[in-house]
This record gives sequence, structure tokens and C-alpha cells, in this order.
Amino acid sequence: MILILNILSLYGFPSGISGSLGVHRTIEALKHAFAVKMNLGDPEYVNISAAFSDMMSVSFAKELKKTIYDNMTFSPGHYGGRWNQIHDHGTSHISVIDRECNAVSMTSTAISKGSSNVPPPAPANFIRPGKRSLTSMSPTIVLMDGRLKAVIGASGGGMITAGTTEVFLNHFAKGMDPFSSVISPRFYHHVH
Repeated sequence: MILILNILSLYGFPSGISGSLGVHRTIEALKHAFAVKMNLGDPEYVNISAAFSDMMSVSFAKELKKTIYDNMTFSPGHYGGRWNQIHDHGTSHISVIDRECNAVSMTSTAISKGSSNVPPPAPANFIRPGKRSLTSMSPTIVLMDGRLKAVIGASGGGMITAGTTEVFLNHFAKGMDPFSSVISPRFYHHVH
């Protein structure tokens, strides 16, 4: 989610992500982030430091933004995508805030061999005994000046990151109220 937000912040909020051009830019940022995410896996089995560092880097986001054109899209190789994602329908999410502003954003998923709930077939995330699989979970707690502002998350397999990011942008970048931020139509594009 940070990589997506870093790319989109370079366009300016809310003007740079508004309207149909804003939808296009968001989808392009999602494609890049998904491709980079495919290099992540269980750090006990895969060296994720370069991919993780890239995902947190503003300078990396600037380089990716240079490859986003406002008038076109590209084939999956342009975004770095090399693997397909299998749809996940075994995920649920809950966000809770109590009276004392303690917050929980929790996503859970059921993964089993032989079902459609297996990790995407990227080498960094291949199933092995004892290996923890990577998911698209992005439970998010938003703090500003040390104060709780929001708890966000989603279910929906590969669409989790997109849904969570879009709700975040709707409220914090576009100024929508919380209810409208959640019920607003969402968009998603899958890179094959």
C-alpha cells in the first residue's frame, strides 16, 4: 500500500487522482505494486530485503511514475509482472475500535493445497513444508500526530490491497466521509 501511495502522491492529492485520469493512474500504480509484491515471500526462505526496500522507497516510486503514461497502458512485462495470481475466496476482515481508541485491523485467510486458496504461483511464494505463504492482506491502522484516525482492511484475495488503498484515498485524499469512502464503487485491474 505504501508503494501505491508513494506513486500517487507524486501526482498530488486530490487533483492528481480525481476523475477518469485519476482512476487510470491508480490502476497503473496498483499494477506496479502487485508486480513488485510478487517478489515477496517468507523471509526464512526468500531474501525480501531489496523488494521490501523498493516498496518503501520514494525514489523507487518516482522511477515507477516515469513509466506511467496518462494516455496508454502496457503489456504485463512493462510492470514487471511475471506470474499469475490465483483467486482467493477464503478471506475475511474485521476492523474494530473501542471506547479508549484501541484499534484492531485483522485479516484472516484459509489456505490449503488443492483449493483455489493457494498463494500466487510466484517462485518466492511457492509452497514448501513449514513455509509461511504471502497473502495480499493489508490491515491498516492510520495514526496522525499519535492519534487514531482510521482502521481499514478488506477481503477479496488479490483485490485486498486495491480495496484498502481506495478506501484510504477516498477518505484521506479525496475528503469523502467514512461511509461514502467504503461504499463508493471500486476499480481493479489484474496483470496477467
